[in-house]
Amino acid sequence: MRKINKKAISGNEVLLFGIFTVLMALIIIYLFLYTICDWKHYKDQVPEYQVKEYVEPQERGNFYDRNGKPLTQNVDVCRVNIDTRRDVFVKYDNQLKNQCPITLKLAVELLAKTLNQDPGKVNVDPEELYKRIMEERSKPKGKKSICVAQYLDIKYYDMINKLNYRGITAEKTVMRYYPEGTLASRVIGACKRDGEPLEGLELKYSKYTEGQPGKFRAQRDKLGRVLENTKVYKVENGKRLEKVDGADIYLTIDANIQNYAERALNEMAGAYNPAVAMCIVMDPKTSEILAMANYPKYDPNNHNKYEPGMSKNYAVQNLYEPGSTSKVFTIAMGIDQGLGADQSFGGCSNVISFGKTQVKCDHGPHGACTPRNIIAKSCNIGAWYVGKKCGKNKVYEYLRAFGVVDCTPGDEFGYEAKSRDWTPVKKWSNIDTCNRSFGQGYQTSALAMCNAYCAIANGGVYHTPKIIREIKTRDNKILREEKVEVGQRIISQHTASVMAELLAGCVKNGTGRPAKLPDCQATGKTGSAQKWIVGEGWSKREYLVSFIGFAPEKNPELVCAVLVDYPKGSTYGAVVAAPVWRKVMEQSLKYRMNSVKN
Repeated sequence: MRKINKKAISGNEVLLFGIFTVLMALIIIYLFLYTICDWKHYKDQVPEYQVKEYVEPQERGNFYDRNGKPLTQNVDVCRVNIDTRRDVFVKYDNQLKNQCPITLKLAVELLAKTLNQDPGKVNVDPEELYKRIMEERSKPKGKKSICVAQYLDIKYYDMINKLNYRGITAEKTVMRYYPEGTLASRVIGACKRDGEPLEGLELKYSKYTEGQPGKFRAQRDKLGRVLENTKVYKVENGKRLEKVDGADIYLTIDANIQNYAERALNEMAGAYNPAVAMCIVMDPKTSEILAMANYPKYDPNNHNKYEPGMSKNYAVQNLYEPGSTSKVFTIAMGIDQGLGADQSFGGCSNVISFGKTQVKCDHGPHGACTPRNIIAKSCNIGAWYVGKKCGKNKVYEYLRAFGVVDCTPGDEFGYEAKSRDWTPVKKWSNIDTCNRSFGQGYQTSALAMCNAYCAIANGGVYHTPKIIREIKTRDNKILREEKVEVGQRIISQHTASVMAELLAGCVKNGTGRPAKLPDCQATGKTGSAQKWIVGEGWSKREYLVSFIGFAPEKNPELVCAVLVDYPKGSTYGAVVAAPVWRKVMEQSLKYRMNSVKN
């Protein structure tokens, strides 16, 4: 065996070995001090650099009126959270110097002081917040973080981040907001503040507006904020799960006409204090809904303050007996079956008997019962004469063709009430046929009635009501575009023309005189229907009064229906509803004319 030559090891080698040994010892001591003795510090730091999965919230699509006026908005807001596990809150800076540690109690007081800078808008009680934190800490599975305040103005996001205390964080979120407040609110419906749809068109068309959230993994900084340059989106079925904002929906509603209708209803309500009131304005050529107003008011920005059912769209969901406004369908049936506008069916004797039941004419006796007089005088007995002559099957057939019995006016809203007849036509007695001839014995909706008048104004052609004009994505891809369908003819052109003339006569010389317009010939029919009260029968005090008509008589531009449920002080549609109709139509026609000029 060869012996080591100790003399071969030089002095330089010994020196190098010594230096290396000292350096290794220093490194070991350094690691021991900073990873073992100060392990709590690094335990707090490490998770803040870990990769974490995130959900990137999408933006819900918005609703607009037909001219692009926004009816909904997604507003950036702020949510503030505080860590419940910390006893000491450390102010962070890049050099880890001047950390300014403060106790939990002081952190709570500082946070409350920062948030309470706008009196009346934010009010955080520091003692109550401290109590909440201690309660969570006392629970075996208490929350690691609690929300201090949410849906705050976005300015608080920067204010909280400037505090720079680990454990106090601000998050950007989005809140659903209705910039026009009560305008068309019962039509649009409402979402929760976080965007979850509750009712109305918001719920019906959520599949278009909800969009798709993004899913990604990313690192975060020491304050818990996502580092944008580290984002990696998840992939499923070969597709990156990036966020897709919801589609926007353009309604047929015109915000200006909607405003006219709502203001007119509110003014009327100040005088007559009704239980409920409705006003619908439609384009007779297309059956597009230009306005759908409801009273009382409803503010979707504060939907949680209303009792259940207070957000209903009465114009679509409520059923009522139409009364005299439905005599138009009976007379249209008679004209369509060959009766003349001035053909007499006998005289109005003010009352007619069916055994023990009597039917009265509120405006009789008034002489000859012709279609012209029946419309002008709103004669119940004359309507019965026409119904009897045509027969019960024809009466039912025409009511159904006009869309006011045993059907729904489309499915645009998703909650259209189905009109109903209480008795199958094969079981109708003479009194049943009589009642249907002047608007009792069946229930229908305001939308169905307004759309039925559209068919008359449109020359006898029926279209399905429309509330959606267009649905398109943020990159302008059209998902749905409404086109005017051919429609279904339900009465002849001649019959529709005669009915327009008779309805104009009702405004000129009959019960509809309060609906006269200054610049064109109005047409329409009044209605005053007794309400059926369970256990009481036909009420002697509660009426639903109405006026429905179109203008001008020739080539009509607009159809409008006004219904007022249980007005106090009058039981006549001519007194309560017709003035509202006149005001809405006068403003709307003038607005439409100016829009065409411009």
